Amino acid sequence: MAAVALGCTVIPVDVHPGRRDLALALGATDLAPDKVHHAVDTTGRPDVIARAIGALHRRGTLALVGIGGEATFDIMTVMRNGIRIRGVIEGDADPATFLPQLIDLHGRGLLPIEKLITEYPFEEIETAARDAAAGKVVKPVLTFG
Repeated sequence: MAAVALGCTVIPVDVHPGRRDLALALGATDLAPDKVHHAVDTTGRPDVIARAIGALHRRGTLALVGIGGEATFDIMTVMRNGIRIRGVIEGDADPATFLPQLIDLHGRGLLPIEKLITEYPFEEIETAARDAAAGKVVKPVLTFG
């Protein structure tokens, strides 16, 4: 949502149709060009990482955000195209700058994070975990009281 708010074209790829539909409703597009300059993997899945590399322009960048194990990809594709693969730690952002920007976007209605949140009473923690794993919700939040 923040990338869309800042004018970036975001193309969602998700195995869960409901989450992809939510991304489209929040400003992403399903009009994908043949190649992209930047890709962000949030899955940590080797098959998704390999496809992201294949979708990059020459000298494109793949940012790895998702936690995973090992990934296999064609080294010659990376070398021949000058593709950069980089790990991202905690958003690689300066919190003192980035958090006020996010708060500003939210205040202007450009970052409706509440649309990502589904609340569960603490007693339903197992249901929240199952729903998240099944892709029924994006961000389960446990409430107390």
